[in-house]
Amino acid sequence: MAASEVAAQIRERDCAAIFADALLGEGGAVRPLAVGIAWDPKTKTHDCLVEEL
Repeated sequence: MAASEVAAQIRERDCAAIFADALLGEGGAVRPLAVGIAWDPKTKTHDCLVEEL
């Protein structure tokens, strides 16, 4: 699975809704981040993606 697929699952499952009450910072609402990290044990490489939701 690629990091982009992980981030897509986070968006599809609306995981940010779980933290909706906690996303208030000192300056107002804080945008949550989707962080996808995929590790390939065969090639020993990783793929990362960070994006705002």
